[in-house]
Amino acid sequence: MNLKEITIDGNVYDLVPRKEAIPSENTILNSKNTGYERGREGEQYFFESNCYPTLEMYYDWREKMDNRVFNNAGYYTDEKLAMANIRADRLLRQLRRFSAMHRQNKIDWADCNSFKFSIGFDYEYQDLQVNRWSQCRYFGEVYFDTMELAEQAMVNFRDDLMWYFTEYKDTATFK
Repeated sequence: MNLKEITIDGNVYDLVPRKEAIPSENTILNSKNTGYERGREGEQYFFESNCYPTLEMYYDWREKMDNRVFNNAGYYTDEKLAMANIRADRLLRQLRRFSAMHRQNKIDWADCNSFKFSIGFDYEYQDLQVNRWSQCRYFGEVYFDTMELAEQAMVNFRDDLMWYFTEYKDTATFK
């Protein structure tokens, strides 16, 4: 039986199927508690509000906004993970802006004879370092046109960079 409308107390109501964009790989209950999985309906979740480094908390009622936040990968069931990701994402944006605003030369990835520089961490010596690249580009890294600019970024953002490389965890699974 395929109902399109229903009559209750003399009023006719259209029946519209509810469509929810919930990824199949992230079922409501996940065997791992990563902090990224979809919570149960009615449970609270956290997300970054616009570009402000603040955390919002809502309850998931499987409505359009809840689905939009989840599908844009800004949905967290773990508050500590949400705050850490907000901080890490903000650091990435700050470094990207710093590089773009202070860059003197175009970074040309087709030119394998010119060096590009990024910030890394040496776990043996427990300190930041500048890496030099000519033909390899890695997803998510921020590149600088000179070693001096990368070193200046290391100085300017040292505290957050040290936190990122030594304390930041990208999942709630391994606390």
